[in-house]
Amino acid sequence: MPAFVVEDGTGKSTATSYVSVEEADDIAFLNIHSTLEWHALSLQAKQNLLMYVSRALDARALWNGSKATTAQALEWPRKEVEDRYGNDVSDASVPYNIRWAVVELAKANIASDKLSVGIPTSVISEVKADSITVKYADATAVAANQFKLPEIVSDLLRGYGTVRNSPKKVTFGKVIRT
Repeated sequence: MPAFVVEDGTGKSTATSYVSVEEADDIAFLNIHSTLEWHALSLQAKQNLLMYVSRALDARALWNGSKATTAQALEWPRKEVEDRYGNDVSDASVPYNIRWAVVELAKANIASDKLSVGIPTSVISEVKADSITVKYADATAVAANQFKLPEIVSDLLRGYGTVRNSPKKVTFGKVIRT
């Protein structure tokens, strides 16, 4: 298991999370509706969620600007970024709204895992291991269960870049061996 290392704005090459557990606890405390669920988790479970969501958010986001250093593990800190109000964002920090968004996604991911695949197993009607076959219940069920950002997260991330809200088709070019 990777070590839990919080990005502090210096562009750590070993960073695995944008938020410390202590700060996540403080942010979670602000929302009375999810405080009990979050605080019931073990320290290890919180660390795992924060690491997972930090990486998942980076994987789905097209952040504005560019990485502050080429050696940093996560996408933030970034340079040449403005917030939604046109203010310059320091290239030596991870904006509070990014950290808050990570906590909100972690809390949302406690009850359901829609970040990794985008479609929960409840809409899969058949799985076949030999020759790998996966059949879905119906297109409507799949579309209804695709990854969607909680509204608060969309609001928090506004101005910092774009985040894909649903799985996209990935295509590959020809591979020619010589």
